[in-house]
Amino acid sequence: MELFSDVATSRQDVLTTEADAIATETDLVKRQRKFTGATVAQTLVFGWLANPDATLDELTQTAAAIGLNISPQGLD
Repeated sequence: MELFSDVATSRQDVLTTEADAIATETDLVKRQRKFTGATVAQTLVFGWLANPDATLDELTQTAAAIGLNISPQGLD
């Protein structure tokens, strides 16, 4: 069970703290807004896991599921 806990913690770090750091380092996010590195990563990872061919509309629905209200143009 400890292995599962370690894996879960690592994945959570990648989809939150690490994603925010990478977004800042690469200038994906230049200032703090609703869209952070973590929300970008979570939207794309969860959206594409659900449907590898997800449209922008479908990805905005995924974003809404994690609490982010964004338009398809905001993702484009």
